[in-house]
Amino acid sequence: MQVKTRPAQQKPRRRSAGAGRAGVGPLRQLAARASRFAETSRLATLSAAAAAPVQRRVSIGGKPVEQRTPDLWRLQDAATDMPQADNAIYADDWKRSFRDMQQYQTYRDKSAPVSVGLIEPYAAWYSIPHIEAGTFFVLGENHGAYGYRDLVGESNIAGKVLGESGNHALLDTPEALAQNPKADALKTKGVTREYMMESIAPKTYYSMNVVVRSLEKEAGTATAAPSDGIKRENEDRDDWIANYKLALPERRGFDPLRLKPYYSTMIPTETRYFMKAETVAGPYSVYETASKKLQAFQDALKVFISANPRHDKIAAFRKLDGELDTLLTGLAKDKADRDAKALVKQAKWIRRALGQVSVMEDQQLMAMRGAVAPDAHAVAYAGIKDTATHEQTANYYRERAMFQAILKARDDGFAFAGIGDNHAVNLKASLEDEADVPVITLEDLIKDFSQPAL
Repeated sequence: MQVKTRPAQQKPRRRSAGAGRAGVGPLRQLAARASRFAETSRLATLSAAAAAPVQRRVSIGGKPVEQRTPDLWRLQDAATDMPQADNAIYADDWKRSFRDMQQYQTYRDKSAPVSVGLIEPYAAWYSIPHIEAGTFFVLGENHGAYGYRDLVGESNIAGKVLGESGNHALLDTPEALAQNPKADALKTKGVTREYMMESIAPKTYYSMNVVVRSLEKEAGTATAAPSDGIKRENEDRDDWIANYKLALPERRGFDPLRLKPYYSTMIPTETRYFMKAETVAGPYSVYETASKKLQAFQDALKVFISANPRHDKIAAFRKLDGELDTLLTGLAKDKADRDAKALVKQAKWIRRALGQVSVMEDQQLMAMRGAVAPDAHAVAYAGIKDTATHEQTANYYRERAMFQAILKARDDGFAFAGIGDNHAVNLKASLEDEADVPVITLEDLIKDFSQPAL
């Protein structure tokens, strides 16, 4: 049998210095490969950057401000980059549109009033031409989300402003508008430039409805409010922005009840999520505001009683003061220690009394020199007078006082007036048709004077 033998293994030959790549040793080869890898990575990075979508959230004169590198932005077709100090404006989540470079710089520097600005809770970028034109107007606001003080700050509005915050003393209808003495009123160099428009009685009359409803709920006698079956919840700003962007188009919408954008989920039933917000005036609680207004009215009533001991209604005023003492004492107690049903009865009596004092203040107001009744507003109320709720009646008298104050502000060179949106809707016809004062309701602001900012 023939035995096969394996050929002898040859020893590998050692490369000479000239073998392979001439003159390149192992370390130099490794360095060369690292250099090639670095170059490839750089080119890949540049290629990815070139393929990435260009951020174009800001436009000036119809042209976008484009991101060239992580730190450099340039207006389309411009020869030089925008100031890096402005990068936060270009790179955040919001879209902004400016008429021209001058308007952009004015907005950025807050060097003068500017017609444009951002309303974060509504994800809207507004343009109100009245601001730069210097035309007096009325803004309808949402007390808990966006108010007239927010507009002043965003658009750098100068001059005097008429606001819903504050009110005149009881049965006092001054010829001239009074400054708002509150600490949070708008000021310039420490001098208040915010003025008041309301009579105290109808404002407190309206607030009493909030107190009555709260007590009725506590007593178990409240009537359930109608519902459309949709849950509505608020979400923190940054969380809402992120989730709104992630939501499918069919899960985004604009809520006609809140007049705000939302994203929704359908599990287990439809829930709409809105951005949680508050105005520069701070958190807004309907019940706390009503309770404070009730105490403020009693303080004003005591001052009036002391100053007018021979008033023909003094006995009724003293009776009202005593009832307010009892109610406020009851409200200060823990719920377990008070008789909610008895407090409901007492609160309703006080509400009726406040309605009568509201009529007195209105008669005094309309007897003033130069007072003008808002005709369309009066006609609208006459149509519901026989069935009007306490809220509707209170607002009727509140708005008649607002109307007089707005006319005074218009004639006295004020920048604008800010009132609750329901008041703006109710007074719009009278102010625009009878007084030539433009009114921008909240719906007008979002639908006609704004564009989406997300």
